[in-house]
Amino acid sequence: ILSAPESEHILYWGESLHPQNWYGAADVFLSCSSWEGMPLAPLEAMGHGLPLLLSNIPGHHFLEERSWQYELNAPQQGAQALSDILQMLQSQPTAMREILEKRAAWTREHYSLAKMTEQYEESYIM
Repeated sequence: ILSAPESEHILYWGESLHPQNWYGAADVFLSCSSWEGMPLAPLEAMGHGLPLLLSNIPGHHFLEERSWQYELNAPQQGAQALSDILQMLQSQPTAMREILEKRAAWTREHYSLAKMTEQYEESYIM
């Protein structure tokens, strides 16, 4: 990433104890994971209204209709998807905002702390 053309436009801060502070500054949430169980970081990002660009792995499949996905072994596919997302954000801001707001509402409805706690209680406290 740091050796990419125009890398001065890419911020890479590494690990953060408070990732929620970065969502407002981000344009896109990118996950290059090769494995995920329950992908909480993408859910958090989507709940904050960010478009998701996710690696096409089993842990991300349930977000397939609410994200852009790419093959890890095809980085050019991921780069093209990122370019497409950024172009849509710039050329269709109102439509993208509506889509992202719907996705954020869906995330809060299905994956809020209260909803997740309720589901865990149903699963484990029977």
